[in-house]
Amino acid sequence: MAELRELPDKPYFKAGEVCKYTDTQPYVLSFWESEFPQLAPEKSPGGQTRYTREDIEMILRIKELLYDEEHTIADARERLDAERGGRGGSSAARAMAQPQTDAPAARQATEPRRPEAGNLDVVSRERYEDALDEIAHLRLQLREAETHARRATSAQAKAEERAERHRGRAEKAVSTLERLQELL
Repeated sequence: MAELRELPDKPYFKAGEVCKYTDTQPYVLSFWESEFPQLAPEKSPGGQTRYTREDIEMILRIKELLYDEEHTIADARERLDAERGGRGGSSAARAMAQPQTDAPAARQATEPRRPEAGNLDVVSRERYEDALDEIAHLRLQLREAETHARRATSAQAKAEERAERHRGRAEKAVSTLERLQELL
């Protein structure tokens, strides 16, 4: 993983560069941007995502919390919020996710409850966050397995080619030996 001091001295980085410097995949960055309000890179006038050094620091910290310290996404979000002194907007996001209680009790009793994100209890939300985290982790593992399988298939094809060449050479050598025996 690249250290921040090794980054080129420029104000913005493209997503591909950030993936290289942080050793993450683009879909992981997109997922983290949707899950962590603290990670909010800018969009260029052309619509491309532009990351700053601070964004890269945040990505590295998120990666550390999720992979090294093995926190859930919810826990990592709270830790980041605490580390930043409550800045980052997640408290506003949590407030929006809380169920609305200003409706009259009679109306609440007659209307059926729909399972919306705001109505999930804390345990359900944590399970949901854990499931999302597990899905992202499994996608990473799947991509790595596919890469290894492609490499193994390629190596097997090369080994078969070599074996075929050796088989051809062996057959030619046997043929030559048989001719020599006939001559002797």
